[in-house]
Amino acid sequence: MTIETKYNQGETVCFMRDNMVRSGTVIGITTRVGNYERDKQQQTGTEYYLKCDGFDSGAVPENKIFKTKEALLQSL
Repeated sequence: MTIETKYNQGETVCFMRDNMVRSGTVIGITTRVGNYERDKQQQTGTEYYLKCDGFDSGAVPENKIFKTKEALLQSL
């Protein structure tokens, strides 16, 4: 199985925190893959850990991270 992520470690990305657009650097990536009986299908999920303004963001889902500030604002 090959898992490809949207962003790589060391990339700068944008995300929302405390109703503000922030940019941070990807410092870690976690991917989950599993078959869950309740969903009757395979589920996958990728979360990113980001360093931003001296804090670590914790797990941020891939669909909440954007390459640019403009892309983030267009998604709102």
